Amino acid sequence: MPGAIIEQQHANRMHVNGRDLVAFAGCNYLGLAHDPRVLEAVRDATGRYGLSTSASRETSGNTPAHQELESRIASFLAGDGTHGTAGLLVPDGYTANLAAAQVLAASHHTAVIDARAHASLGDAARCAGMDVRFFGHMDADDLSRELASVHGPALVMTDGVFTADGAVAPVRSIMSVLRDGDRLLIDDCHAFAVLGGGRGLCAQLGIDLQSERDRIVVTTTLAKGLGGGGGVVVGDAGLIESARRCAHAYVCTTPVSPIVACGTLAAFEILRSEPERVERLARNAGLLRLGMHAEPDGDPALPVPICARPVTDAESGERIAAILRERGVFVPLMAYPGGPSPWYLRASVTSEHTARDIELLGAAIEELV
Repeated sequence: MPGAIIEQQHANRMHVNGRDLVAFAGCNYLGLAHDPRVLEAVRDATGRYGLSTSASRETSGNTPAHQELESRIASFLAGDGTHGTAGLLVPDGYTANLAAAQVLAASHHTAVIDARAHASLGDAARCAGMDVRFFGHMDADDLSRELASVHGPALVMTDGVFTADGAVAPVRSIMSVLRDGDRLLIDDCHAFAVLGGGRGLCAQLGIDLQSERDRIVVTTTLAKGLGGGGGVVVGDAGLIESARRCAHAYVCTTPVSPIVACGTLAAFEILRSEPERVERLARNAGLLRLGMHAEPDGDPALPVPICARPVTDAESGERIAAILRERGVFVPLMAYPGGPSPWYLRASVTSEHTARDIELLGAAIEELV
């Protein structure tokens, strides 16, 4: 069945099925989807570009906004330097994984994927014609065993922060078992604009994408941490140039709307100029973890703004979610792939939630779950 009907929303509130609720849902982590400066940039761009480019970027669908957005995101992720590193802007995070797989499939015929990674990673590898294998969730030893049976270089694929429950991939352990020629693709959708001062999981872990560009490719959406739109592939400049020529997910698609690209650029500027938003999000992530009585897998010290609580079945989960709504709190009941159980409550927090908001959630969860 479809999710709840969201009639109106803000950074920490939603009007759901006729009720105003404190919302712990979605991924607008810095609250920028509703920032007045972002919305003003969208309004300004509407008269200049209209709703859509109506064509791929390789024909007549390219704009300065698209080019600036991809280059600035790539530079930011690479530590404000683009020497040898570049970015590719595509319609969304799903197609970012597909575009990356399509270009890497020419040299990497096998993909080895974390068993609970986002479904787009497996879809991307299959669509690109790779032989697809899986390794145990966050298990570098099992990955090493899988790689030992692969002839030729492999593409290892994992979420950085896992969508369903906020678990953090053991990236350094994964890198330690890569063989010569193997590459690691990190889907960083839930760490970009969240961890590492906003630069993502690699920055958080002290991994320099510039020096590791021969081994690491990063993909991300701009819809979660930034609250904007589009997806980006960041990696070695030669690889990105090949993707511009060969990746159908880029060449044959109409890009994100130029007015959304302009709004996303405005959101990116706010991320750069207001680091206190990321700091506020980190504090709220810690409060959320305490309130949900949940400890995600991976490094417990990392301020990941996602928590999940398993429920026994759909019926009991629906009952708990309904009681939460009666108490003024919206937490979605999920059956999303890769979760900690078939059904679970997934709460996410933004930089714009107040401590009182999170206390309200915590009190209800402690009583009900």
